[in-house]
Order: sequence, then structure tokens, then C-alpha cells
Amino acid sequence: MVLLLLIKMLNKMRYLNLKTLYVTFFIVTMIVCIAGYKEYHYYKSEYKRAVITIKAMQAEQDSLPDKAKMYELKVRELKNANDYISKELLSTMKQLKVKPKSLVSYSYLKTTITKVDTLHLRDTIFKNNTKIDTTLNNEWYRLKLSLHYPNALVVSPYFKSEKYIITFAMKETIEPPKKFFLLRWFQKKHIVINVEVKERNPYIKSDSNRFVTIVK
Repeated sequence: MVLLLLIKMLNKMRYLNLKTLYVTFFIVTMIVCIAGYKEYHYYKSEYKRAVITIKAMQAEQDSLPDKAKMYELKVRELKNANDYISKELLSTMKQLKVKPKSLVSYSYLKTTITKVDTLHLRDTIFKNNTKIDTTLNNEWYRLKLSLHYPNALVVSPYFKSEKYIITFAMKETIEPPKKFFLLRWFQKKHIVINVEVKERNPYIKSDSNRFVTIVK
């Protein structure tokens, strides 16, 4: 496109004087350089982002639960993603009424809790060769109970947690908002970073959260 424009302008230059020709050539050269620089900067930025994304994918596939690398995605890429986490995130954002354009970042944490306890009943003795195993479970919870001769009760609870942490920006009034909505239009506003924590397991409740941004 730029080359075609350059050819057309060069054809017209035949009818211009030498001074005008130099000025026109300088302007065209600057336009081409600026356009080329912007294109170079764009592809350089996309290349760096692709490298970061590849490193994040490799870290995720290494199955190190306590370590991870940040992905760098655009909103349109998030919308076009077909993986389970991205789809659930978009669904959660819709539930929380968070607009995609205000999204700053998000995190997904999947954890499991399990423990095995054995209780020996002092005043109870099961019949010889007694062995009972039963399990109560659903999508988020499993409880396994076992009775063993002579007096052992084994309890093994299991919980699964899937947590979405959504960070988004919203404009809020600096001073407390006025009651009359027209007056709120003229109040000074600033951007406030909000964090929503959505736990999908209905048996798990968050007691306290704190999120801090370090300002340099």
C-alpha cells in the first residue's frame, strides 16, 4: 500500500520544480520510515509476547504446582480460546457483570484437600473379620469411611477447590458519591482496581483476602 502510494507520487513529481521535489521526497521518506518503524515495533512486541506465552505454557506442562509463569493474552484471544479454564472464566465474568474491556488480569487456582485419620474405639469391638467400606461423594466432596476389625474407624475426607481471581478496573468517585445522579456526573473520578474471588466449590467459603499493588 505504501509502495503504491510512493509510485503515484513519484509520477506526479515529474511536473514539480527541484525544490518542491526535494521537499516532497523528504515527506514521503519520513512517512515510509514512520510506517515501517510502527510495523517493526508492533511485530517486535508480538514476538516478545509469543515467547512469554510459550514459556508460560511450558511451565504449566512441567506440572510444578507451586511455580508458574504469567501468560500475556489479549481480550480477543481469551474470547476465542476453547480450553476449559478460559470458558469458565468468561462465564464467571458474565455472572459478576465484569466487562471484558475492563479486565486487567485473572488467576485460576485448583487445589485438593485430603487427609486420612484412624480412630481406635476403646469401648467398641467389631465382630471378627469385619470390614466395611463406604463412600459419600459428589463433584466437589468425597468422604470415605472404613471399619476394620477389631476397633479401627478410618476416615478419609477429600475436597476439590477451583478458584477464579478476576482483577478489573472501574471508575469511581474520589469523594463519596452524591445521592442525586446528576451531581455524580460532575464529581471527580479515578480508576480503582477491583478484585473478585469466585470459589466454585459451594462447601468452601473465603474468610479474608488482601491484594496489594506495589507502586514504584
